[in-house]
Amino acid sequence: AEMRILRSLGFQTNIQHSHKFLLMYAKILSLDRDTLQYAWNSANDALKTPIVIRWGQSPWVIASACIYFASRQLKITLPPL
Repeated sequence: AEMRILRSLGFQTNIQHSHKFLLMYAKILSLDRDTLQYAWNSANDALKTPIVIRWGQSPWVIASACIYFASRQLKITLPPL
């Protein structure tokens, strides 16, 4: 009943998670396990922020940002595309 009320008020209740894009990009970039884990944790943390509401329809943007953030924090150079 609660979801029906939220939908009728115009709330977006269905979002796409960035994790599948994160795995796909990690494979393409040949990321090591530590970098992928850091990016995965960042994606999990992003679910608790308004970022998901703003970029919920563009999960590839969140996945890219998580990989970029992980590479910066771990001081890893990403391969050129």
